[in-house]
Amino acid sequence: MVVKYVCGEHIDDIMDDLINEYETFPIMEECEDKQCEYCNNKSKYLVKITDD
Repeated sequence: MVVKYVCGEHIDDIMDDLINEYETFPIMEECEDKQCEYCNNKSKYLVKITDD
């Protein structure tokens, strides 16, 4: 499973990156207790690719 945390500003960037890399649509959930992987601001979303 791949899990990434992003703020609202970078949600489009992470979705594009994951779709391009894994060729499947990620699952997005709200998550506000981590840091954004792009800018280190507070995350707004958890974006994941499952192995199913």
